[in-house]
Amino acid sequence: MKKILAVLILIFTLPTPSQAEDIPDFQIEGMSIGDGLLDYLSEEKINKKKNSYSDKGYIYKSRDFYSLLFNLAKFETYEFVQIHLKDNDKKYKIFNINGVNFYKQNIDKCYSAFDSIEKEFDLMFKNARKVNKKKRPHIFDKSGKSTTTDVYYYFDDKAFVSIVCTDWSDEITKSYKEFDNFAVEISSSEFSKWLTNEAY
Repeated sequence: MKKILAVLILIFTLPTPSQAEDIPDFQIEGMSIGDGLLDYLSEEKINKKKNSYSDKGYIYKSRDFYSLLFNLAKFETYEFVQIHLKDNDKKYKIFNINGVNFYKQNIDKCYSAFDSIEKEFDLMFKNARKVNKKKRPHIFDKSGKSTTTDVYYYFDDKAFVSIVCTDWSDEITKSYKEFDNFAVEISSSEFSKWLTNEAY
């Protein structure tokens, strides 16, 4: 049975440490790495979402992968789910998935959720290589006022799970309508390597 990788602000329902062994076993809103997005959405809806963006979801310098952001009524844990798909893949295989919740002017809740989930993941991913929590200026904000705090758990094949809190400055929020957010990310080995070596 597939385990659920889910973030709840007040209640955390996570697998026991002995169950946390394989990235494809985890789910965000019922979806796992390696699944076909067509199992959840029609091709028409996928293409409609892609065509709703001026850049068609190609948010990286390399166009090998593209990103789609969904906000579906059936989502129970996250406000949005971001999915990365491979260019010209007619099976729409999921290579990376993020569950995202927004905190409008309440970054403390984000950090609280972060700390709780990090404790759970430390137990679950004992065999992973942990890159400890770091807080740094966000690359998008040239003023240096916005920050991102993250922790990564890398597996032997470079697949990873991460937790991220993004604290946008008031100026960025006002100008770009970007709000503070919390995200849990699951990435396949292939996407992880591409992100590191080719995306930018």
